[in-house]
Amino acid sequence: MEKEQAYIDDKPFNNLDENEQNLSIISTDKNELEIQVLDNSKYSFSDFNRVKTLYVLGNNFILTAFNVRMINIKLSYMPEAIFKSKLFFYRRFIPTDNNEIKHFTENTKIRKLEYYNDSIAKVFKNISIKSFRETKKNKLNKVTIEANNIKERKLFDIEINKVKLSLSLKSNFNYSHNYNNLEEIIKDRSNIIIKFSKGMIFKEIYKYILILDTVFYLMTLNKRRHKEVYLYDYKGNKYSCYDEKMEESDIKVNDKNYLIVNGDMVYITFEKLFKGLCRFKEDSKNAIFPFLNYDIKNTSIEISFLEYYRVLEYLKRDENKENGKGRNSIFIKDVLKDNKELKEKYFKDYKIEELEEEIRSLRNYYSHYGYYINKLPIPTFNRKRDKIITVDWILKVHDLIKSIAYIEIYRTFGINVDWSRLIYYI
Repeated sequence: MEKEQAYIDDKPFNNLDENEQNLSIISTDKNELEIQVLDNSKYSFSDFNRVKTLYVLGNNFILTAFNVRMINIKLSYMPEAIFKSKLFFYRRFIPTDNNEIKHFTENTKIRKLEYYNDSIAKVFKNISIKSFRETKKNKLNKVTIEANNIKERKLFDIEINKVKLSLSLKSNFNYSHNYNNLEEIIKDRSNIIIKFSKGMIFKEIYKYILILDTVFYLMTLNKRRHKEVYLYDYKGNKYSCYDEKMEESDIKVNDKNYLIVNGDMVYITFEKLFKGLCRFKEDSKNAIFPFLNYDIKNTSIEISFLEYYRVLEYLKRDENKENGKGRNSIFIKDVLKDNKELKEKYFKDYKIEELEEEIRSLRNYYSHYGYYINKLPIPTFNRKRDKIITVDWILKVHDLIKSIAYIEIYRTFGINVDWSRLIYYI
């Protein structure tokens, strides 16, 4: 969308009234919406500051922008204000006398969502597209491509807070052609469908979009995000959802040739990961942050270490709770024993008890005294000895804890992975 004229208001409107709505210019840049108000004489400066949601009507679309922020206002003969938003909902709409305007709101009840991610076909394969190659004298002689409409495949159901979610896989394709240069293109359009047993507002379902992102990350280790999301309400309306986490179309992702499982195991593993992450999202209070925000940039080695340490702390606490045990402050000792071969790769000459004490002391020092460190008191609050800290030692501790955090989160969901391959992809 580029510089389209539209009318806006700070509340939903059923009919266009040019005396009430403001003329504006709408444009998008990557995943961000810009609204340039051409006539803001109906509002004062304080009115603009309080605006959080804007409702838009264009020549052939309806749009709602949430979490808007004002970035500019000019107090002149023709005042101008500019708003930006990274969360907005769009649908095609042709205004007519018999076609009532209905905006997407924070209370719109959603019955279904469609989720698109380029990793879907990598995990499940796209069975709607088949190719057959014929060679002659070791040269490619003929290629036949078949594209068929395939019914969606039911995956599983899960009940969360008395709402049943039904998940399905739709293998699909998009065909386009250009008669001028005789170009024909078939593109993958595989998607995951979630149907809700009762209407859900967007605030309630957004977490499932992010959980699906994490599921496909953990299955492929490709740092992709959803590239499209469509929402359906009970009145037959289809909305395109744009948010700041959405993968930008012009960003190149370096896909890795890695899958944690193959064959029919992908269906079982997908279910285990989705159900497990839904439970953790409800209970963990952000303890699995690095797996939900796997594509975050510019995180320091110290913060990253603390985040993965917290993941292990939560996983072991959750495990102890299920087994009727209390909190264990030296849980890292058990973690190192469970991953002895991996521990040997990084710290071959260390005793487990000694390494656990040093890792725990490093975590306590970072948490209470900051990140600058030369000598590490061990233990932190009842010093028995000091350890001279080197960059190499900190990096090895970080890599060990991060690798174990990945292995343990898979193991928690009943998934066994080969750590000797995994550590080269995370």
